[in-house]
Amino acid sequence: MKQAPEQNKGDLYGEESDGVPHYYGDTVRMLFIIAGIAILLTLPILKMEVPVSIPLSLLFVLVVDIAAGLTGPRHRSVMMANAAIALCGVVIFEYAAANLSELWTAFFWANQFLAVIFFIALYYSAKSLRWMLL
Repeated sequence: MKQAPEQNKGDLYGEESDGVPHYYGDTVRMLFIIAGIAILLTLPILKMEVPVSIPLSLLFVLVVDIAAGLTGPRHRSVMMANAAIALCGVVIFEYAAANLSELWTAFFWANQFLAVIFFIALYYSAKSLRWMLL
């Protein structure tokens, strides 16, 4: 009786990441998904405080989600895009949090949370990208 091939523990997304050293795309993917969900959940509640239009916010969520879906251990250009998206996320959300006149509001915490998520995603994107470029 033939057994199905064993799935790699790191192969949750259809690509083998085993054997690819310094690849953190799975981590970046999960951070992007968490950030996208956080934006989608907080946007209806905090929409009056968001300084950009709702369609622009949703477009950013879609870009983050598509980048997460395209992430793979053999795609250098996607890893570069992930680093750029994470960098933009850090700048956008930390600027929004730091620019508030009223601190410690729900809008402040949402922006701080998203800035930290994108900061961590930037770190792991840069680690993966460094390996891919060397």
